[in-house]
Formats: sequence, structure tokens, C-alpha cells
Amino acid sequence: MKTATTPKNNYERIIKYCMLIAIYCLSLNGAFAQSVLHITNSDTYACTALANYDKIIVENGAVFQPGTCAITTKELVVHGKLRSGTGKITCETLTIDGGEWESLSAKTITVKYDCRIVNAVIGGAGTPEFAIGGNVVFEGNTTLNESAFTVTGNMEIRGTVDLQSRTGVKRVMGNVLISGFLKHSVGENIEIYGNVTCSGTIENGNYMLLGSNKALYGTMMAITRLDVEGSYTNHGTVEVKETFAGAGTFIQAENALLITHAPAEPAHLIASATGNTVRFMRNGNVTISCSEFYNMECSTTYNLNKTFPVFSLAQNTTILGSLSFTRKCFLNLQNFVLTFPQWNETLIRAVDTAGIIFNSGSIQINEIPSQQSVRIPLYHSNKFQDYAHAKLTNNNEATTNFLLTQLSDYVFVNSEMGSALPFVPVMYEITSQSNNSTLSLYWHNQRETPVFDRNNCRMVFLNDNTWEAFSEKSQAQKGVKDIYYISADYADNASGFTFGITSESFLPVGLTYFTATRLNGQNVLVWETASEHNCDYFVLLKSVDGLHFSPCARIDGTGTSNFAHTYSFHDKEQITCATYYQLAQYDYDGAVWKSKIVSTPAFDSSTTATLIRKSSTQCVLQTPHDEHCFVNDESGRIIDTFQSNTLYNFSHLTPGIYFINAEHSKIVNNRLIVR
Repeated sequence: MKTATTPKNNYERIIKYCMLIAIYCLSLNGAFAQSVLHITNSDTYACTALANYDKIIVENGAVFQPGTCAITTKELVVHGKLRSGTGKITCETLTIDGGEWESLSAKTITVKYDCRIVNAVIGGAGTPEFAIGGNVVFEGNTTLNESAFTVTGNMEIRGTVDLQSRTGVKRVMGNVLISGFLKHSVGENIEIYGNVTCSGTIENGNYMLLGSNKALYGTMMAITRLDVEGSYTNHGTVEVKETFAGAGTFIQAENALLITHAPAEPAHLIASATGNTVRFMRNGNVTISCSEFYNMECSTTYNLNKTFPVFSLAQNTTILGSLSFTRKCFLNLQNFVLTFPQWNETLIRAVDTAGIIFNSGSIQINEIPSQQSVRIPLYHSNKFQDYAHAKLTNNNEATTNFLLTQLSDYVFVNSEMGSALPFVPVMYEITSQSNNSTLSLYWHNQRETPVFDRNNCRMVFLNDNTWEAFSEKSQAQKGVKDIYYISADYADNASGFTFGITSESFLPVGLTYFTATRLNGQNVLVWETASEHNCDYFVLLKSVDGLHFSPCARIDGTGTSNFAHTYSFHDKEQITCATYYQLAQYDYDGAVWKSKIVSTPAFDSSTTATLIRKSSTQCVLQTPHDEHCFVNDESGRIIDTFQSNTLYNFSHLTPGIYFINAEHSKIVNNRLIVR
């Protein structure tokens, strides 16, 4: 049975509920109430026993010194000055806005979450230590004097931060973002475990990169010291002024730029990405340990002493792109191999008094295209007077490879040669796959011996301690300043030899020409000397393959003479294949000089030609196939050439007896009488 509810009971019940709600609201109000400590006085606010507050605000002009207390607060805002004394401060968030903080006993302030520092001065007596569990943001102008910090999150610099102490560890476990200005007045050390992105400015400072598979973005210029202990990839521009070291890995991304003034680089520098450049820029000497570059640039800062630094290889090195010398400096190969696997138009570029010191080691350049050249700026030392460039032009339709294995400053013939001989002491040892190239050798005039005559010189090559002519005598061409050069066509028979430059007076004989022609089924060899010096005799060497020669005749020389002399020899042996000849001259002291190789084409004795005289000044040589024809005088010397099966006009010949010879065919009666 239900009990009736009276109005009085309902009223009491409502009052009771309202009281409960009021009590609950009061309890809620007490729970959310925030205790705030405002420190506003201009004098020092010190305490030894301070109750904990939710928020502590140090107003501008006030000084707060907790003394020996351990202060815990959710939020600490400093506009004035904070002295932590011997105590410790723990807060969830910290804002230093226009304030100043110093720690008299190097104790720690711990920020559980984020920290914002604006226009602050931190440090002074003692070394404040920050432990920031979240991120830290610097805005405005902030100076960190004697201080240390560890940031678990990211560090972002939007304004200007000036680090002015060498004490204490600065460590950032997260990323570093710089859109403002990070200034290191006295070389602060910063340890970084994350990525670095710099769209602002960095000045000086020491950085240690400790992260794994991290990256650098933007521009980091004028870093004093960079230690790479982790693995970092540079995607922008990094400049290291003094020390670049570490056991980690520094990787250049595509089109990245690394500028180093340091004497060495980290243990593992990887710089093979397309388009990236490593620029070595130092007034002193540098050791280069990296084994592969895309673009390598050697440069230096201006120095009043005018000393030219030398960068030295520490191992075999490959350059995939280009090698540049933008200022006066040198790269020493140090017995190592410098390889360019792919030719390009900017393969090697150098200003004056800059290039490769090449007393040892080798240079390999591959895939030089048809009709293209490569010029190597070579030097014996870091002096312009030791200039010794070499240039190769590929005249083939196919690509070719080029190997330079030695550049020496001695000369010898039959093992020795003195400075009194007319030579340029610049020796090149060159190998080329091309059989149709042009070789040019350069030298400074101060490298010439006193009796060298640059108006009458030629290129020679050394074959078994015997210098052999590689080009006809000519006048050296004038280059820039005091540089001269000569050029000659490159042939297979000279590939792999040492090349040099000598004047005609060095040779025991001044050879005007040396020819080999077919004359009625026989080979006729004719040569002329413009002068002879101690010329004992000539030996005519013969070969059917152009490689293996044997003597076929000996002809006495004239001794010493300043007049022209003509020599000839008829090789009566009937040989139908191509035949090669070389002239060896012996002087009275036993020294030997060899000429260039000449040859006659293959001869088919079954093919005959007929010489038909058309008039007193015209004739025609009829052959089964068109051939190259020669006009020889009675000594065998070639006077003129023409094509068979075409009318030949010989009205320009002086009266006398001549002989017409075909390149392949045998002529029954080849005598031509001119009246």
C-alpha cells in the first residue's frame, strides 16, 4: 500500500537536493581554482620554504630567488630575473619573455613539455641547465651565456640566438629548424640527433651530428667544426670552415653543395650523386680521402702570401662529372689513379697556375667522342713555370680512351741525357686506343735547355731508350704568356711510349724527308738530310707487319756536314704484301736515332698498267682500277702524284727522266722523258 506524499515532504526533498548541488559546485570550484604567485616587487623575492603554485609569474623588474627550495609549478613565466640558487625548478611549461635567468650553482630547471623563450638573457654566474621534455621555440633576440640544455623534442629558432659560452652540453634529440639567426660568438658545441632545416642563417659554431639516416636541408654556411658520427644526407649547402671529421657517413644528395676549408673530411664521404659538388677551399694543404665524386672543385681563399695550396689524393679517385680549379691551387695524384669514366664538355677546367701535379700516378679518361678534345692542365710542381699541359683530339668516328701514366722532368737517350742537349725536360707517357688522333704538348719557356731552338723543333717518342721522330720539324706555336706547344698526329705504333720535345739540332741528322715508293715492282727508299753531326751510318729496317723490324741495308753517312745530302736504296726483293720501313742512324759514339715509319702498299704482280703518252705535256696511266700514282725522279724521290685513268699534265716538270709508278699495278715501261 502506497504512502501518500504531502506537499511538505516534497518541499524538504527539493531543499535537500539543492544543498547537495551547491556542495558539489563548491567542490568543483575548489578543484579548478588556480593558485598563482605574482612576484612584482623590485627587490629580490627570496624564500626557503615556498608552497607549490600552479603558476608563477615573475614580472618585469622583479627578481625571484627560490633559494634552496625545490619549486614545482605547472607554468613558469619570467619577465624579470630568475636566480635558481641551489634549488631546482620543475614546471610543465616555461616562458621566458624579456627576462633573465642565471643559476648560481649550476642546478637544473626541468620543463616537462614545451618552452618558449623571447628576448631573453640566460646564464651568468654558474651554468644553468635546461631539461626540456617537449619543444623549445626561440623568438626575438636571445643570448645564452653560460648555459646548457637538452631538448627532447624539436628546437626552432625564429629570431636571433647568440650562444656565448663553451661550457655545458647543448643537445637536441629532435629536429632543428632555423628560420632566424643562430650565432655562435665563441664556438658553442651542439649535439643534434634529428634533421636540420635552415632557411635562415648560421654563423660559426661546432656541430656534432649523431642521428641515423637523417638529413640536412637549406643552407648552413660558415660552420666552424662539423663532426659526423651518425649518418646524414646533405640536400642543400653546407660550409665547414675549420674541422670536418667524424667516424660517421656524410652523403651528398643530388645537386647538393659541400664547401670545406678543413684539411680532411669524415671517414665516409659519399659524393657520387648526380649534380652534387664538393668544393675544397683552403689556403693550406689538404688530404682528399673520398674515392668517388660527381663534381670536385679545388679552390682557395685569397692570401697575401700568394702561396698556392696543394690538395693530395689519399686513394684512387673517380670523377663522374667534372674537375674544376677555380683559383690558383693544385691537385697532387700521389701515385694514385684519377679516372674520368665519361667525357663531357666541362671535364677539366682550370684557371692559370692551377691544375694537376703529375709526378706519379695516372690519369684515365674514357669515351672521348669523335672530333672532341680533352686538355689536361699538368704541372711538375705548384709553380706556373712548371706548366706542362697535354691535349688529345679524337679524329675517329668512334669514341676512344686516353691514359696518361707519367709526367717526368728528366730526359735521356741511351739511358742518359745532359742539360746541354737541346731538349724540353717535359716527358709524357701516353697510351690511346685511337689510331687517328692529334696530340698537343705544352711547356713553359723556362723549362727549355739553353741550346733548345723552339723555331726548329719536333715531337719525339722514346722506344727502348732510343728517341724516334714522331712529327716533322716545325716552329713551336705560341700560347698564353710564356707557353709554347707543338702538335702531331697520334699513331698506333707510338701508343704507350714516352713523348718529348726536342729541337732539330739535337738529332744527329736533320732529316728533311724519308719516303718509300713502288718503282717497277721494287720498293725505292729515299731520304734527305739537311745537316749531319757525327753521322757514322744508316741502317734500313724492314717489316711486313709494322711491328717486327729487321735490317735490310747499311748505308754510310757523311760524318759532319751542314749541306744537304740525298740517299736512296732499291729493295729488289719482290714482295706483294704491304711493306714497312724505318731508318736508324748511328753516330760515332754509338747513339741511335730512328725515323718515323713509312710503308708501301700491297702489290699484285699479275695486274699490269700501261703508260700512254698523249702529247708532249700530257699522258695517262691505264690501270684495271683507279689507283694513286707517283712521279719519281732518277733518285727515287717523289716529285708529284696523280690518279690513274685520268689525263696527267706534266708541263710543270723540269726537263729530265722520270718514272711513273702505280700504287698496286706493275708498269711494263714506266719511263717518262720530259724535254
